[in-house]
Amino acid sequence: MKPHSLLRRLLWQMGAITVVTATVVAVILIFTFKSQIDDLRGRSLQGQAKDIARHLAVEGGAFTLRLPDELERAYSESSGGFVYAVIGDNGRVLFASKGQNEPLRAFAPRQSAALHFFSFQRPDQDNVFYGVSLPVTVKDRTLLVQAAQGPKHRDVLLDSVFEEVIVDIGWVLPVLLMFLMLVAYLSVKRSLAPLRKASMEAAAI
Repeated sequence: MKPHSLLRRLLWQMGAITVVTATVVAVILIFTFKSQIDDLRGRSLQGQAKDIARHLAVEGGAFTLRLPDELERAYSESSGGFVYAVIGDNGRVLFASKGQNEPLRAFAPRQSAALHFFSFQRPDQDNVFYGVSLPVTVKDRTLLVQAAQGPKHRDVLLDSVFEEVIVDIGWVLPVLLMFLMLVAYLSVKRSLAPLRKASMEAAAI
């Protein structure tokens, strides 16, 4: 085998191995990142809705909602990063964040009995909001607590997910690197076999 043909073969094999490895790593990272951000967003939204539900009560036969000052400020900011609505069993809004006069998402009675995640766009904004509809029971009556997060919360989620991904699959990268080195070694060894054989035959003459 000619030297330049052998070199070309080695380069092609190394290039193919590198491309395949990089593709596998990219697919793993994308899948893990998407899974982690969906899971983290779901947990965050449920926690947000439960925080609101904890402050629901009944006084004098009427529902009341008294949020702590910190929560009240978060839902009153003009940036609209967080919104909520508490829906009564008749489908009407009992309490809501500033400027929210309708349910974040309307559900049929049968659907409203279960936990639901959803997304929507507000009429005055182009940004996507992600929300949850959580049924809660207060004094034997079922209410829906709907809470949503806007783009303002996205950066926090991305930072948290990035940290979790690094911790969860950071060990994969060294393993893949070792695998790449092993495959490269075997590939080079296999490619050099004809040359080694030719050298041995020439030495035997």
